[in-house]
Amino acid sequence: MANTKPHIISFLFFLCFFLYCTTSIADEERVFKSKVEQFNYLLKKGNDIYSTKKGNDAISQSFIQFDSAAVIARQIGDSLLIAKSIFAKGRVYDAWNKEPEQTIWHFKKAADLYQAYDTSYYNYMYIKHLVAHSYDKINDSTNCVLVLKEMYDEIITLPDSIKNILSFIPEMALISTEIGNYTLAIKILELVQEENIKNDPNTYNYKDHYWLTQSRLDIYYNKNLKSPFLDSLEVVYSNSKNIIDSIYYSHQLSQLYNYNVNYKKAFSHLQENKALLEKINQQNDVNAIKNKTLKKEIANLKSETAYQKKLKNSRLYTILILIPLLGIILYFTITFNKQRIKYRDISEKLSSSNQQLDTKIKQNDVLNKEIHHRIKNNLEVISSLLHMQERNTNNYETADNLKKARVRIESIATLHEKLIHDTHSVAMDEHLLEVIDTIIRLYHENKEVNINLNIPSVELSVNTSFSLSLIINEWFTNSLKYAKTDDEPVTIHLDIHINEENGSILNVEYKDNGKKYNNTKTNKKGLGTKIIKLLIKQLNAERLSTKCPFHYKLEIPITHDKK
Repeated sequence: MANTKPHIISFLFFLCFFLYCTTSIADEERVFKSKVEQFNYLLKKGNDIYSTKKGNDAISQSFIQFDSAAVIARQIGDSLLIAKSIFAKGRVYDAWNKEPEQTIWHFKKAADLYQAYDTSYYNYMYIKHLVAHSYDKINDSTNCVLVLKEMYDEIITLPDSIKNILSFIPEMALISTEIGNYTLAIKILELVQEENIKNDPNTYNYKDHYWLTQSRLDIYYNKNLKSPFLDSLEVVYSNSKNIIDSIYYSHQLSQLYNYNVNYKKAFSHLQENKALLEKINQQNDVNAIKNKTLKKEIANLKSETAYQKKLKNSRLYTILILIPLLGIILYFTITFNKQRIKYRDISEKLSSSNQQLDTKIKQNDVLNKEIHHRIKNNLEVISSLLHMQERNTNNYETADNLKKARVRIESIATLHEKLIHDTHSVAMDEHLLEVIDTIIRLYHENKEVNINLNIPSVELSVNTSFSLSLIINEWFTNSLKYAKTDDEPVTIHLDIHINEENGSILNVEYKDNGKKYNNTKTNKKGLGTKIIKLLIKQLNAERLSTKCPFHYKLEIPITHDKK
């Protein structure tokens, strides 16, 4: 009882430690899940505000939401969330259009993070096209074309099923027209089908930009001054749902009509554009937005510092709790190590004993083979002695009995030969064919013999194989010696099969074409008949009655020797 006490204490300790760790993990998971939900909420709220495009105030408010989400992403340390927050902030910088270098940096950083994930291929390519757009906005046409060509070379190798989901391809063509590379814009538009292009309220109006791109190509590149695409662009302008889009399309239409020598419409759209700009500038001052954003970043930084301090204190408390626990663990580790050494010594002794047993088994195996070899030789010697005695006697009955004994001995020898290779079971078809072949060689006496055999290839136990082979030996011997066929060939049928209804019963049926006789001497039950009855009893078999005395049916239960 005293030996079990440390084990009980160890079990209770590890149970408490396991519960503590499980609780801590569950708390961490709840905190993580809560922060992810908070991050997604802030990101969605910022996107919703940004998508309204209601001037500088919308930009300022979305800045606040994305900045707060960025703090949570850094606290969690999830690279995908960090990528989302960086990209969201880059979009705000892109819309603000006051610090282009910040826009490019944020977009490149987000694209690099997304590139590491195969499942984020769309996000990676989408942000990469925004990098090209950012270079276009600062008139860096060299880098802009470089990025667009890299994207084109990659997209053209993709299957159509993937191309069709890359909704931003029309935007790439628009950017190419911005820098005057119209041939590249045409090649990019060939990557997408018009019916697959749709506006996206959360990103860009790709369909609207598609009409703008086609208008530029038709007027600036093809010199088609009566381009039908202008009508489509007018519809886009009239359906604009926010002031930012109205400013953008009024400016584009003014430039296109001016190039098209339609000065009246060009001036009209220019006046509309001027009025819209004055309206949006009255809402907020750009510097006020920047100051407000910087204050929010400082507040977020302070919040993150406080969080890190709280996390540090939490880790310190955890360490203080774990120190005594680690001491207890060390004590039990030393105790268990002593037990392990003890069990190792026992294991080494057992291993040594097992090696000795293996040696004994190998010795016994050699001895067993030697015994088998001697038995085989002895059986051959007995068979040879019987054969010599048979040849040296002039008494027919004695010679016949000696031959019968010799056939039985050879039947046993045949079975023994099988057992040398497998001591557990015998292949019935191979064994019986050898037994039958031996009998025919000894008893055919120039008789013509026809044999019909149906023996399945099944494994039988040694006991069943031994008894069955001796029974069939007696049947075949009797048929070859005593069957009266009136000068016709002796025909023997042997059918063995497993009962289909009961797979544990072996059905054996034997018959020859010998005719009935009334010779009392021959009918007298001899040694062979007694042997058959004894063997049937040993097999626990059932002999079924038949009309013909040379027709035998047996039902033998199938048994398996234990290995």
